[in-house]
Amino acid sequence: MSFSQNLKTSVILLVALSAMAMAKSTSGKVTDRVGDVKVQSAKTGKWEENVTTGMRIRERDQISTGAESYVTVRLPDGTSITVQEQSLVQLDTLDSENGVQMAFTDVKTGKVKFEAQKQRNGGYLKFKTGVATAAIRGTVAFIGITPGGKAFVSASEGKIRTTHHKSGRECDVSGGQTLFFGKNSDNCNVVETQTSGDPSFVKELEKILDNDSLSIEDITKSLKEVDAALQQMLSNISKESACTFEALEDTVLVSKISLKGSCPSGTTLQIAGATLVGTGNAFDIPAEWAPSTDGEKKFPATCSIVAVVPCDKDNADKKKKGKKKPEVCSKPLTFSCGELHTYYKAPLTQDSAAVDTAQADSMAQDSAVAKEFSVKNTQMTVCDPGSVTIEGTFDQTDPDATLFIKLGNYTSRNLVPLSANGEFSHTITINDLVGNWDVKKATVEYKGKSGNHKQVIEIEANKTCPQVNQGRPRISFTHNDSVSCIAKFSLTGANGDVVIVEREMDGDLIKETTFQKDGTIKFDTKSGIHSYTLKAKDLAGNKGSITKELGCYPQKIASVEFTGGPKERLRVPPPPRGMSNTFTKNMHFRITNVDGLNPAQIKRIQVIQGEESLLNISHRQITDLDQTLQVNLTRGETTVITVIVDMKNGKRIVATKTYEAH
Repeated sequence: MSFSQNLKTSVILLVALSAMAMAKSTSGKVTDRVGDVKVQSAKTGKWEENVTTGMRIRERDQISTGAESYVTVRLPDGTSITVQEQSLVQLDTLDSENGVQMAFTDVKTGKVKFEAQKQRNGGYLKFKTGVATAAIRGTVAFIGITPGGKAFVSASEGKIRTTHHKSGRECDVSGGQTLFFGKNSDNCNVVETQTSGDPSFVKELEKILDNDSLSIEDITKSLKEVDAALQQMLSNISKESACTFEALEDTVLVSKISLKGSCPSGTTLQIAGATLVGTGNAFDIPAEWAPSTDGEKKFPATCSIVAVVPCDKDNADKKKKGKKKPEVCSKPLTFSCGELHTYYKAPLTQDSAAVDTAQADSMAQDSAVAKEFSVKNTQMTVCDPGSVTIEGTFDQTDPDATLFIKLGNYTSRNLVPLSANGEFSHTITINDLVGNWDVKKATVEYKGKSGNHKQVIEIEANKTCPQVNQGRPRISFTHNDSVSCIAKFSLTGANGDVVIVEREMDGDLIKETTFQKDGTIKFDTKSGIHSYTLKAKDLAGNKGSITKELGCYPQKIASVEFTGGPKERLRVPPPPRGMSNTFTKNMHFRITNVDGLNPAQIKRIQVIQGEESLLNISHRQITDLDQTLQVNLTRGETTVITVIVDMKNGKRIVATKTYEAH
C-alpha cells in the first residue's frame, strides 16, 4: 500500500473516530466514593444506595452524602466535581457535545469541590446555592452553604464570578481569595488568604461563618488567623510527606493518559477524581476525557496527612499542669501538593476530516514530490493561551527521518510518524508552574535524506498574562525575636517574576518592596503588640498575603514604685472596745521604666501577703501601669506585701512594701 493510500485510510479512520467522539453526552461518571453515598434517579425517583465507581450520573439526578462521606463525578471534558460530606446536590445540566462542556450544579445543602478544565467557547460550568450562582472558568475551588445558611466560595486558583440571587450584584473571586455573604446581605466580603481552597481552611471557614456573634471584621480577622496557622503548619511539614510525580508530555494525541508517581506511607493522595493511600511504591492512576474536548488539561493534587502540631487551647487546658515541654497533638491536615499539565490535540472533526480526505485524494497524485523544511513562525509571544503551537513542513518522502522540537529541558517525540503529508503542528504549554517561562528559544531539528535542518524560534512569555503567570506569590512566617524586635518572613513564587510586597502595621502602610526572586523579608517590629500584614502581588495580579500579631519587648529593666515609699509607719489609735485589731488600707504602686509606657510589655503581676494571693493578672488583663488594692493590716504588727512583675522580655522584678502599724 502506498504512502498516499495509507494517508487516505488514516483520514477515513479519523472521520469514523471523530463521529464517535462527537456523540452527545448528558452524564458524568463516578470515579471515587467513600462512605454513605446515595443517588436519586431523575427518571424513576428512586434512591440508589449501591453507588460504585464507573456508575453514570445523569442530568437532574440528585446526590446525597452522609457524615465522613464523599463522591467524585468526572465530566466528559475531565472536570471533576466532588460532593463533600453531608451534602445534597442536584446536577441540573450535564451536556457535552462537540468538545463543548455545559454543566449546572445546584448545591442544595453542604458543599462541593470542583477542579474545572478550561472551557471552550460556548461551554460553561455554573454552581448554584440558595444565595448566589457562581460561573466558573478553569478553576479549583470550593463552593457551598454552611449548616447555618451562609454561602461561600473559596478558590485556590482561577477566576469565579458570583451573582447574588436577590439583588443581582456581581462579585469576582480569584485564586487565593475567599468570598462570603453576611446574613440577609448581598455585600461581597472577599478575604485574601493563601490557603483558600484548601480543605483544612474550608473546614474552619464554615465554623467561623456560623458563629453569629462575630462581626464581618471579626470573621475576616479569624480567617486571617486560621490562614496564618495553616501556613505555619504547612511550612513545618517535611518534604518526606509529599508525593512526587512524573511530568506529563507537553502534548498528547490520545484522550486517556497515566498519572504516575509515588507517595510515602501515611500520605493520602487525591488526583483526577481518584484516591490513593501512599505505600512508598509507585502508582499509576488513569485519567481520561471525551476525545473531542481538546485543549489544556490539568490535574491538581491534594495530599492528606496526620500532622503532629502543638495542641490547641481546648486540648492544652486538659493537660496536666507543671509540664515544661509543650504538648503536641495529632491533627488531620489536607493541602494542595502539586499539579500536572498537558495539552490534548483532539482528532479531526468530521468537516475538517472530509476536507483532508479530498486533499489526500489530490495529493496522492504528487506525494512523491518532497516538501521543503520550513517553520511557519520564528517569533512568538505567549499570552492567551499559555502555550505555543509550532507548525511547519518537512520532507514526507523519507519514513526514516526524525523531527524533534526542543524547548529548555523538553524534547518532543519524533513528529515524523505523527504528522500527515509532511505537515507538523506541536503545542507546548509555557508557564511558571511548568518552569519554562524564562526559556527564550525553541529549536526545530530535522534529519533525513534531504539533509539536516535546524530552525531557531524566538519566544517571549508575557508575564502579565494570567495564563502564563499562574502561580501565586506566597508569604510565610519564619521567626519573631520579641526581645531583639526583629521579624522574619519568607517569600516564594517570585523567581523570574516581579513581586511587590506591601507591609502594613495595624492597617497602615509602612513600606513597599520589590522582589525579583524568592527571598527573606526582615524588618524591625515596634514596641508592644501589633498586627502586621504583608501583601504580595505579581505581574499578572496574582496575590498572596499573611497577617500576624507580633510582640516586641525590649530589654529595659522596669521597677516598682510604691506610694508612700517601700516602708511606711502608720500611727493608728487603738480600736474601740470589743472591735478587732485588723483594719484595711489601700495600697497603690506604679510599674515604671516600661518601654513606651505600654502595659502590653508586662506578662504577669502578682501581689502576695504571706501565703495569700491578693492579685494575679496576666497578658490582656493588664491594662494599666498603676495598680491599687486593699490590704489587711493588724495593729501592733509589721506586715510585708510582695509585688512580683514578670516582663515579656524575660525580666522579673520583685519589690516589697512594709507596713509598721503601731
